[in-house]
Order: sequence, then structure tokens, then C-alpha cells
Amino acid sequence: MLEWYPPPGSDGHLLLKINIAFIAVSTVIVATRLIIRAFVIRSLGIDDLVSTIGLPLTDSAVFNGSGTRMDEVPPDKLIKFFNVSLVSLHFLQSYKTKR
Repeated sequence: MLEWYPPPGSDGHLLLKINIAFIAVSTVIVATRLIIRAFVIRSLGIDDLVSTIGLPLTDSAVFNGSGTRMDEVPPDKLIKFFNVSLVSLHFLQSYKTKR
């Protein structure tokens, strides 16, 4: 499944399990929202785009070291984590300024 797990002494294990549960619930909610907005209301908006793009970005941050001390995360995972975080922040900031 995953090629790297947080070290046993960190909070990463607990956060990973909690985040996986929330990711599963969030995926169901976003999918249900998109289905209702697309087929029942027949009106997709920018907020649907933001929620659809934001969900995988959050997933990627969780699986690349979120909740683990920086010195315990392998450098390649740390770089991916910060890249995803910067993309997420830029995306949210651009959405905020366009509204």
C-alpha cells in the first residue's frame, strides 16, 4: 500500500489513521455533492471545482509526512509534502482573490 510509514514514536501513525478515515468520509461527501449538483440541480460551480481539486491535494499531504517530525521524514517525502502544501496554498489564495 504505502512505501513509507511514520516512525513508531511519532504522532504520524495516529494522524494517518484519523486522516484516512476523514479522507474516506470526505470522498463520499464530495462525490455525493458532485452527483447531486451535476444531475439533480444541473449546475456545477467554482466551489465544486475547488472541493474536487482540494481533496487529492489533502490526500497527498497526508501520505507524504503530515504529522511526523521533519527529521523523521525521508527527504523525498518532505519535498513532496512541501510542494503539495505550496500548490494547495496558491490554489486557495487564487480562489479567494477571484471571489
